Amino acid sequence: MVRIVAVSDTHGRLSPLERVAERVRDCDLLVHLGDGVAEAHELQLFYPDRRIVCVRGNGDWSSAEPETKELIIGGKRLFLCHGHTFGVKHGLDRLVRAGKNRQADLVLFGHTHTPFFHVEDGLTIVNPGSLGRGFPPSYAVIDIVDNVFVVNEGRL
Repeated sequence: MVRIVAVSDTHGRLSPLERVAERVRDCDLLVHLGDGVAEAHELQLFYPDRRIVCVRGNGDWSSAEPETKELIIGGKRLFLCHGHTFGVKHGLDRLVRAGKNRQADLVLFGHTHTPFFHVEDGLTIVNPGSLGRGFPPSYAVIDIVDNVFVVNEGRL
C-alpha cells in the first residue's frame, strides 16, 4: 500500500498543516496543492525525512515552484496543480482534459476550498478542500491498494 496525503490552501496558516502531518505520520508522500507553498517549505524543515511535494497557487506570488507537476508513485501517474490556470471554479473540463493528455491516473487540485472526489473514464480527480479557509478544514488521504485508489476525507 502507498499512502498520499493531499492538502491545499493553507493561506499562511502553518498549525493546521502541522496537525495533519502529526495525524497522518505513515504517509509516503505529502502533497501541497498551492496557496501555502511557504508553509509546505517550513513543514519540510520540521520533517526532513518526509517526502513533501508542492505546486504554486495563485497566492504564491514569490514562489519558484512550478504551477504543475507530474510524478509516478505506486505505479500510478499523478498530475498536480492548484487549478486556477484550468478555471476549476467554472468547471473541470479543462482540468480533466489536461489530466487525460498527461495520461494521469490521479489528478490532485485545490483553489476552490471545497473537497471533491470524482472518477471519470478511469481518471480519479481529488480536491482536498482547504486547511486555511475551509470550514471545517479538510484534507485528503489517498491510498493505493491493489492498484486501486481509496480516497478518504480528513477533517480537523
